[in-house]
Amino acid sequence: MAIKVFIKRRIKPGKQAEVGRLITQARYNAMAQNGYISSETYTAIDDPHRIVVLSMWHDLADWYAYRECAQRVEHEAEMLALLSESPTYEIYRLGLVPE
Repeated sequence: MAIKVFIKRRIKPGKQAEVGRLITQARYNAMAQNGYISSETYTAIDDPHRIVVLSMWHDLADWYAYRECAQRVEHEAEMLALLSESPTYEIYRLGLVPE
């Protein structure tokens, strides 16, 4: 079942271009991974330092495999230095799940 991963970040002032470069690199790397479907980047209207990256994967195992790959770990380490706080992750599956 497809999943969506929301990664919420707060960028330090003046670091948007660097973060944008890293997000673009990460997206190209993700496109080569098994299970990748798509991704989008959003910027908050009321705060240009708040961004959300939304990616869609065939299943949770595909996301976990990508999350742990060396290239992504390296990009995340670089990005952390450009953020004013740690990113938060939220993972959702499509549709409702019976209780």
